[in-house]
Amino acid sequence: MDFSKFRHFIFDLDGTLYDSSRLPVRLIFGDLRHMMLLKSERTVRRLLKGMPFEGAEDYYSALFDGISQERRVPVEAVRKWYFEGYMPQTVATLKAHYHCRPEVPALFDWIHGQGGKIAVISDYGFVREKLDAIGITEGMVDYEFEAPALGGLKPCVRTYEKMLEILGLPLEEILMVGDRLDTDGRGAIDSGIEFFFIDKKTNSWDILIDNTLRK
Repeated sequence: MDFSKFRHFIFDLDGTLYDSSRLPVRLIFGDLRHMMLLKSERTVRRLLKGMPFEGAEDYYSALFDGISQERRVPVEAVRKWYFEGYMPQTVATLKAHYHCRPEVPALFDWIHGQGGKIAVISDYGFVREKLDAIGITEGMVDYEFEAPALGGLKPCVRTYEKMLEILGLPLEEILMVGDRLDTDGRGAIDSGIEFFFIDKKTNSWDILIDNTLRK
């Protein structure tokens, strides 16, 4: 891949900007009382992956309805658990145990030094809170996107198209960086964005750094 042509970068958040190893285990043991809700959340989320929605509320209604039906828990109780329990717990866990990859601040400075823009996208909410928790402060990122608010979970093409519309940047100058081929990668490729895969089994993050910071 010729990295020299890219000025603007879109980064997936979880698993890309930080190593998310053991995060699911920590979340489960951090709230054993709601372990089955967490399990159902992951099941329903997989079913909704890539489906188009009209916006965040449309998506969350489908998510919470699905969890409610599977666990036979009132929808409002599911909503309360998600926004007042699960997401704040995730942020607290990140702050206690995780930090952005050590090269991230320098990489972001390099991108901005080249006149580029940086966007971060996540399928989950609380993007700014999670970025703060891993040490990526306001101002380090130009755009922060929650996929449900754009049109659906990755790889929903509607989400990528809306993101590109907001960015208003030349498509050929944008590189999407993510750790999931089936979501980050597929959505990017289907939308005409070049994609770089952060493979947990190889040194692909080092390849990215070698071709930007250390070139």
